Parts: sequence; structure tokens; C-alpha cells
Amino acid sequence: MAQPKLSGAAFGELVEFTPCYAHLIKEFDLETAAVYGRIKRYSSMDDGKCWASLDTIAVELGLGRDTIRRRAQRLAKAGYLVREDRPGLTSVYHVALPKRRVR
Repeated sequence: MAQPKLSGAAFGELVEFTPCYAHLIKEFDLETAAVYGRIKRYSSMDDGKCWASLDTIAVELGLGRDTIRRRAQRLAKAGYLVREDRPGLTSVYHVALPKRRVR
């Protein structure tokens, strides 16, 4: 499915975006908030899991793969993400629901 395009003076021709939540920028930093936003966008699929690889997210955000991994780990440790380890396969992240957020 093609991404919807936003247009106008403020947007130019915007094909996609990554939400960055202000409370995450304050609690962590802009990079961490961007990683959360990108994982959240990918987690909007039917099963709620982010199937995009860390490499894909790194390219899309213009960051290194290790930076994405470290930021995702921070978010999981803080209870914003849940990491599903799959033996012999890559791990999968999904967004923790607010009521399930672990502190």
C-alpha cells in the first residue's frame, strides 16, 4: 500500500514521518524518542510487533545499527518497549501498552 502524501507549504511533499514524543525527548533524548517513534509506527501492523530490522530503522533514521540497538534496549529497560527474544532468530520489539509499562 502506498504511503499517503501530505502537501502544502509546511510539508513540501512529505511521504512519511516518525513521531517523536515530547515526554520521551525530555526523559531520554531526541534519538531515543525517534527510535521509539519508528518502532511504534512499525508496530501498528496486525500483530503489534515491529518486524523491521535494526538495520532498516538505522537507515531510515540516519543512525548506526548499534545506536538503534542501544536506544531500543534503554526503552525496553524503562518499560516503553517489550523485547521478545526468539532463540536462533532476531529479537522482535513491540510497544508496551501504558497499563503494562514496567518500572
